[in-house]
Amino acid sequence: MSVDAVSAFAILTCVVLILFLKFSSDKQHQQQQSNEIKVDAVTFLRSVRSTK
Repeated sequence: MSVDAVSAFAILTCVVLILFLKFSSDKQHQQQQSNEIKVDAVTFLRSVRSTK
């Protein structure tokens, strides 16, 4: 993939994560879920950086 495609995919992923956090804000395990999502986001960003 080109750098533009990777950047677009990263932005789209961030938007999806933000929307998911908003929809899950009324659940009991919000903090645990958001922590897991942060770990996934960090892992994803590292993988994006390593592919460039």
